[in-house]
Amino acid sequence: MHGIGHADPKKGEDGTELPLSELKPDLHKMLLGAHASDKDKINLYGDFWTKLTDQKRPNRIPVETLMSQTLIAHRLWCEAHDSLDRFISIKKVEFWCDEEKHQVWIEFLMDPEDLGRVDVDQDTLLEKSKLSGEYGPEKSRKQTEAALYRYRMKRPVSYGRSPSEKLNELASEFKKSLSRTVLSAPPYRKYYLYLHNGSEKLIPQVLSMYALAFCFGSVARYRPLLFESILQQKYGAFISEFLTYFPNQFLYLMASEFAKREVTRAAIV
Repeated sequence: MHGIGHADPKKGEDGTELPLSELKPDLHKMLLGAHASDKDKINLYGDFWTKLTDQKRPNRIPVETLMSQTLIAHRLWCEAHDSLDRFISIKKVEFWCDEEKHQVWIEFLMDPEDLGRVDVDQDTLLEKSKLSGEYGPEKSRKQTEAALYRYRMKRPVSYGRSPSEKLNELASEFKKSLSRTVLSAPPYRKYYLYLHNGSEKLIPQVLSMYALAFCFGSVARYRPLLFESILQQKYGAFISEFLTYFPNQFLYLMASEFAKREVTRAAIV
């Protein structure tokens, strides 16, 4: 494989690493290495990281962090970890504009029952999802949505001739705070906020999914008996379900990144 977009073609490598010394029965205690490209070698994972996020890439990523931030089989991880859900679904995302001021912004709605299920209130949701600096509570705009919590961007974005000029910019920035599942029927996507545990940062979804699949694959390849043993332990159900649903979810999420639009499978009729 050769790097695309580099002046001198060089061999591209994966960029993730799980040393044999890290292959332990306690899967969640493993540390995954993540490397940047240098003048001699292209590390694809590191390059992809810089394309998707402006947050600093850690050199070592705890596998426990990858597991907790994976939307696939999240309920099984919560059960094994004896933890409340860390993902909470968004009911609706809306784009709004003020034609007089030439400003556009995002608003989103949440169901109070979903917040109660994970023991957070309207303000705590913003704090735990790391959105308190960018969004604030807003009054309901429709009587039919009076029972829902509405949040609005604090700093609208100005546009020139048309609001559509800034929609992609707005969506791209908001997407950094979201995880999503691919559905085969309308609305074809379901979006979630992640409730951070302390100071941890949300790893972009496709990066965490890929890294976790790499981790499981490395254990299965180099320590197959250890992997069989891990499947019998408390995270076994989580791993099995992750490996079942990972291929299709990852395929369409990656296709969406490259196409810069949501890509999904055709509905069966």
